[in-house]
Amino acid sequence: MPDLKLNEDFNFEIQRHEKRVRLIVFKAGVENVCRKESLKNLLHFIQSDEVHLFKGRLQLHENTTGIGVIVKGNQPEGNIKVEEFIKLLGESTCSPYVSQSGRAHPVQTYEVFQTS
Repeated sequence: MPDLKLNEDFNFEIQRHEKRVRLIVFKAGVENVCRKESLKNLLHFIQSDEVHLFKGRLQLHENTTGIGVIVKGNQPEGNIKVEEFIKLLGESTCSPYVSQSGRAHPVQTYEVFQTS
């Protein structure tokens, strides 16, 4: 799976998990923290005026430079540009609602993932 480097120690990855996705932060190659969430909620967060998503050990905060990833604390471990986040979502889910160009399509209330 493709991942994004947050800083010297932390990498961020998104994996498909049944009808949801797992947001995973690795520290020195070892899974440190993860959060399972629906694609619908993630896209709603990106497209809305909300500034934070999740409480607990893994948090996402939208700021002027993109999406800050906070792990077990108050300071962001790194920032991800919104376009990179959307692209990573599309690569990991093969979702019809996320294009490979990095643009989020309107979220429908239908089931997000196609089953084969």
